[in-house]
Amino acid sequence: MTSTYSGNPASSFQDQVRYLIGDTGPEFILTDEEIEFELDTRSTLKHAALGAVNAIIAKLTKNYEQRFETIFEKPQEAVHSYRLLAKNLEKQIQRSEVGFGAPIAGGIRRSDTFRADNDNDRVPPTFDRDEFTIDKREQWPLV
Repeated sequence: MTSTYSGNPASSFQDQVRYLIGDTGPEFILTDEEIEFELDTRSTLKHAALGAVNAIIAKLTKNYEQRFETIFEKPQEAVHSYRLLAKNLEKQIQRSEVGFGAPIAGGIRRSDTFRADNDNDRVPPTFDRDEFTIDKREQWPLV
């Protein structure tokens, strides 16, 4: 079981995961094999990083009362920090999956307009054409 980090996150996916989770040495928490497992079983790099953070939390929680190698004096503080990191990664994943929403310019093509007009499930607009124009016949008589 080996643990390596080249110092250049662009060099490999494994180094990118180590960079994202802060496990860059000199004393590593996860082995290269554990990170490779996360990369093989997850769909994206950030999902792999989140899995790696959860693995670190599990390791630190297991050794809660003991000193984990020589890395942390108080493992509960490290567990708390890694949980915050996990929440941050989850938010980043949600933002990248959902996106921030892009404006839609409808009605550019005739087929788009036709499809929108014939969609029974579409919410109708809340405004009408010439909604704010004053009809001369509806004006109140002046006093």
